[in-house]
Amino acid sequence: MEKYNEQMLPKRARSQRQAVGKALEFVVLALDGVKDCKACGSEVVATWLDPVEMRLIYAKNYLSDAIREGGEL
Repeated sequence: MEKYNEQMLPKRARSQRQAVGKALEFVVLALDGVKDCKACGSEVVATWLDPVEMRLIYAKNYLSDAIREGGEL
């Protein structure tokens, strides 16, 4: 799909794209927090956080794709 100029999108599409972008910011911050906890904690903590990290990576990739496709989920 082509990239669109943000101002040419209908208002609903702009707000949805902005919401997806904000969700992506939160996922990236959570992923950074998990990585920090894994680095500071014990092996047990790191093992517990592995599935969380993978889910956040999947969410980050999904949201990044949604933004690239125009912001629609």
